[in-house]
Amino acid sequence: MAEPNKQDLNERQREIQQEIRNMGANRQGRWYSKGAWWPIFWIWLVIIGIGCFWFVGWGWGSWGGYWRTRVNAGTVPPLGGSGAAIVETTNKTPYIGRVVSLKNVPVQSKVSNNVFWIGPNDEPPTLLVVAGMAYDPTHLNIKPGDKIAVNGVVKNAPAATAARQNWNLSNKGAMRLESEHGYLNADTVYVTNLARRG
Repeated sequence: MAEPNKQDLNERQREIQQEIRNMGANRQGRWYSKGAWWPIFWIWLVIIGIGCFWFVGWGWGSWGGYWRTRVNAGTVPPLGGSGAAIVETTNKTPYIGRVVSLKNVPVQSKVSNNVFWIGPNDEPPTLLVVAGMAYDPTHLNIKPGDKIAVNGVVKNAPAATAARQNWNLSNKGAMRLESEHGYLNADTVYVTNLARRG
């Protein structure tokens, strides 16, 4: 076997070094080797940030949109909850013993701090009796026109004379209660929207 010539080895070594230099020169000419990737990174980061901001603010389809769905402070949802029909009916007999949870119930009139006539203004009112001190003491000033949330049970109405004595109802109110055969006995009551005071 013949020995390689030193000149051939040196020449081959120079060729390899030249190839390495050429590879380095090609690599330096590319955009990502010169630090040009930083602006692209920040552009993508800004696009993703704007997308997240849009999603939270206005959303896509039925997702997100927390600013879009915010209820205006002057807007109150209508009467609702389990048992909303009880407030709107004049015969409470079928509902005796039923547990109810109502929201945004208008207060038509106030008899005392624990007895109210409630319901939509275009409907006959329903008597609400707050059991003991079950209402939030910060809302002792519940006034007609306020909207309240109520959790309680429908109970049998007492005779008109007992209603007048127990709850200080007027003759007309006691007769209405007796004809409706039931009232709401509340465990908890709190204000959801105050009427304008003035």
